[in-house]
Amino acid sequence: MSESGELTDDEDDVQRNEKNDKTRGTKRKKHQRSSSSSSSSSSSSCSSSSSSSSSLSGETSLSENEGPSVSSKVKIPKLSHSNNSRVFIHRYLMHKLSISDVDRLGLEIRRRHETVREALIGKFVFADYANINFRIHDVTIESANQLKAFKNGPSVEEYFRKKKKFTLEHPQLPCLVQRGGDNHRSFFPMELMFLNQ
Repeated sequence: MSESGELTDDEDDVQRNEKNDKTRGTKRKKHQRSSSSSSSSSSSSCSSSSSSSSSLSGETSLSENEGPSVSSKVKIPKLSHSNNSRVFIHRYLMHKLSISDVDRLGLEIRRRHETVREALIGKFVFADYANINFRIHDVTIESANQLKAFKNGPSVEEYFRKKKKFTLEHPQLPCLVQRGGDNHRSFFPMELMFLNQ
């Protein structure tokens, strides 16, 4: 706004474009890109005056149209749906169970074990570290740091740390079970496995 209180040509154009954008349903970002060649001081005064004038006239500003702020929402991990996407099993479960914190996932899996088993049994998974593909036969209740890899042997977490040189970030998560011949069971930490989509 000029000192006399009148709108400058740039400010008048901004307000006119905002009204046109609302009627067309386009976003304001296109206009911001095209007007980025103007000086930063005039663009900052334009945005502050247009937002204050729009809120005074009863119109909602762009930030209000976008919905509540990100901090007020619970962030649920999003799953990618492209053909070559890789989704970790624990991220898949966080999405399925609507859990935002991976530290709570282990407790939630133990609490809702039957639901988790139904969601995972029969799905194909793979691990890059050993080029392993298999179908999930079961999900343990015990976490990787409690479950024994062998009878009287180390835990699954210790086994992966010593033999495979992997330090698990989330040892509190349970393991996936692959069954072999003679009722042999192999345990795989959930955080290392990808969903085979």
